[in-house]
Amino acid sequence: MLKTSTLALIALFLALPATVGDEVEPGPVEKDVFHPDRGKEFEPGRGGSVTVFLPTSVRMLALPLSNSSYARNILHEVHELLVAPDWETWEFKGVLAHRWDTEDSLILKDGGRLFGKVVDEGENWSVTPISPEHPLDAPRMVKKTDAESLERGTVFTFHLRKDVKWHDGHPFDAGDVVLGWEIYNNPEIQCDSFRSSFQKIERVERIDDYTVRFHYSRQYHKALDLFRSLICLPSHLYNLLDPDHADYDPEADERAVARAVNENPHNSNWVGLGPYRITSADPMLYVAERFEDYFDPENAGWVDRIRWRHIRGWETALEALKNGELDFSAWLSTDMYMGAGTSDANFTDDFYKGTYAYGSVNFTPWNTRRSHLSDPRVRRALAHAFDMEAYRDQQCGGLGVISTGTQATFSPAYNRAVLPLEYDQGKAVDLLAEAGWYDRDGDDIVDKDGVPLEIEYLTIAGHKGDREFTELLKKSYRKVGVDLMVTPLDHPTIIQRLKERDFDACSTSWGLPLESNQEQLWHTKNDQPGRGNYSGVRDPRIDAWIEQADREIDPQKRYAIWKEMQRYLYEEVQPYLYRNTVPRRFAMSKKIRGFQAFGISPGYSIRRWFLTD
Repeated sequence: MLKTSTLALIALFLALPATVGDEVEPGPVEKDVFHPDRGKEFEPGRGGSVTVFLPTSVRMLALPLSNSSYARNILHEVHELLVAPDWETWEFKGVLAHRWDTEDSLILKDGGRLFGKVVDEGENWSVTPISPEHPLDAPRMVKKTDAESLERGTVFTFHLRKDVKWHDGHPFDAGDVVLGWEIYNNPEIQCDSFRSSFQKIERVERIDDYTVRFHYSRQYHKALDLFRSLICLPSHLYNLLDPDHADYDPEADERAVARAVNENPHNSNWVGLGPYRITSADPMLYVAERFEDYFDPENAGWVDRIRWRHIRGWETALEALKNGELDFSAWLSTDMYMGAGTSDANFTDDFYKGTYAYGSVNFTPWNTRRSHLSDPRVRRALAHAFDMEAYRDQQCGGLGVISTGTQATFSPAYNRAVLPLEYDQGKAVDLLAEAGWYDRDGDDIVDKDGVPLEIEYLTIAGHKGDREFTELLKKSYRKVGVDLMVTPLDHPTIIQRLKERDFDACSTSWGLPLESNQEQLWHTKNDQPGRGNYSGVRDPRIDAWIEQADREIDPQKRYAIWKEMQRYLYEEVQPYLYRNTVPRRFAMSKKIRGFQAFGISPGYSIRRWFLTD
């Protein structure tokens, strides 16, 4: 039965405007849905500044080296990509590339390879060149008996804009695009999080200064989507082999080239291509100001300055917001959102609150490479031992969906038929005993081979939600004889320990697109330091599903593969303890207008905001 206070919180929540994005889908997005004066129209105008809360410090903005979602959020405003999905339609559009050509590859039995538009002509394949500077000067017919395989959508030729400048004034060209891919071929460069994905691209051609061609080794269902993660780098600042580099060295070896990237001061003091340029870089505070030479004035943003500020603790950040030190926070706990702190006049006079949903999943990864967590029966026991539904109802006001997979719950690739394991501490005790863990020495902690079952749980220091969750988890696990030892650390240290596989368990999350890249999370080749298979899953069946789905360009067939893999991972492997994923709760200054809640991470676009006073 729910507590009276919980029922009151739910009633308060229901009295608020409807949550934005519960049913996330593409289409027009209304502005300022939660703003008290949303019916009052304002004409956007330039000027002013906004300060956005960062829940953790950000050590660097060079995304290939950090894989930080918070760095990515900043890059949305200070950098640009070759292509990107439209915030509202989700359809890809050119940004740094004003257009692109997509061609197929025909692999021949003699080892040759042709590319172009490939059409079935009965007993033959016709291959017609589309992109410029093509090795074929005319269509060619190939007997099907001479072909080994047809790989659809494997060659992309991007035609770059010629009016783009880096924030230091240096012109942007194809060399910067090529470098963004080449770093993944240098094993000394610390970009392992994305390395396996970009190694699907076997060759890149610099056709001319404003044309670049990418060749995938085989067809890949996310071939275009991958370019969302290709971060173009200023070659004149990063590449020792570039004559424009201040320390140009044509004889630089692989290690020297890597050092120039890994230790580059611009990894934090970013020089980008976006409408805002970094003017101050500190892990606790990044400041960006309008870049007047930005190539797309209509998408250049309204405010003149954006500040991203880290304040330790969500409650402290809320007080800073009410004191005028912040203008926006997307990090309110349930208590903060529904409680007096966002309901009294000190808040409501100048601020308002709302919610929005976008693809994400909250979870605890278990390090299956640790001997005490290697048995799936132990991990299933840990899931049965904690009442996640009660936690959601009593601590989170009944909000959020308890996921069972790493696709967004609104995704067509998510298997809704896979339900969370029920809370059953008796079953947890039985599973532990079946795996050889029971109390042999009478200290109320189960043990095996003379070793007690102790689990170190890394949690973000000062994070109220994490603290409350781990306190309840510790009590629940103690009842089944498991000792949870909580270690509070700063977020960057937790990420570093995750990357180094120096952990038992921790609280973390993934921001998820409409269809998530499962290879990064679960493939055996990504079970190594620096990559995304944190739990250390090594399973031939999972690898086979991933490889099958990667090649499958029919969405419905691919979704079926992902759903079966989700069922197997959850029911047989149980590498994560999934938590409830609630809508993002935010607080915003009333002076800001133009806020829209999008299904694409981070769920908003600052350059669309403007100030009314």
